[in-house]
Amino acid sequence: MGPVGAMLLGVGSRWGFVIGLATQPFWFYTSFRHRQWGIFIASIFYAVGWAIGVYRELCASSSAIDHGVWMKPVVNLLCQSRP
Repeated sequence: MGPVGAMLLGVGSRWGFVIGLATQPFWFYTSFRHRQWGIFIASIFYAVGWAIGVYRELCASSSAIDHGVWMKPVVNLLCQSRP
């Protein structure tokens, strides 16, 4: 699914970040279970990168796009300015 996220980003879809982030728990589990510590550390960096992408896409487009009733509270919570 990670390559699917990358392909979606290549065609300009914001869902690529969401799909990429959704795949990370599986990478964490398999790399930890099989003691592949290099992959585990790389998965941490990938997860941070996907999370930053999700955050930026939600906040950058929060004023321009209607996210729907169920997503609006989440966007408001994540994108509110901190003092």
